[in-house]
Amino acid sequence: MLVKLRPDQVAEQWDFIWRAIEGALPPMVENKEEIKTTTLRSILIQELEVWVYITYGEETDYIHAVITTMIQGEPVFGNRDFLIYTMYGIGPVTDEMWHKGFITLLKYAKGLGCDKISAYTKNQRVKSFLHKLGAESYTYMTLKLPKGGDK
Repeated sequence: MLVKLRPDQVAEQWDFIWRAIEGALPPMVENKEEIKTTTLRSILIQELEVWVYITYGEETDYIHAVITTMIQGEPVFGNRDFLIYTMYGIGPVTDEMWHKGFITLLKYAKGLGCDKISAYTKNQRVKSFLHKLGAESYTYMTLKLPKGGDK
């Protein structure tokens, strides 16, 4: 089941949560220590939300995935976008788990009045899953600019 964590729950498990978020960051992200600090701040003030896909066992619970989300306002068109910022699989995540988790996020986003769900991913399995649900994909590209006086 996909469960949204409270900020205090994230703070209690921050090292574990951060490793999952860090593992899902795009390779062009630099200054990871600074990003770590700003990410925690964003979670504590509830700009960024953390979800875990967890199965409950008789003797132990198992976290399969960590997902972060946020609401983004699109200033030109006035849309509310539910952004899946990071997704990181820790253990086996079945197609059924992805589907159930996504349905939870879909209902949550609709309840918040969002117009669409967006996600950053290069994971082919996630892309395929989202395409089956009718998602469109676009190419987002980045080009690092030289620092200082470099050309």
